[in-house]
Amino acid sequence: LLQVTIEGILDYLERAV
Repeated sequence: LLQVTIEGILDYLERAV
């Protein structure tokens, strides 16, 4: 579950850039 959350956050950060 943590891995999915981390991956989701990383994807969000990449889009935010």
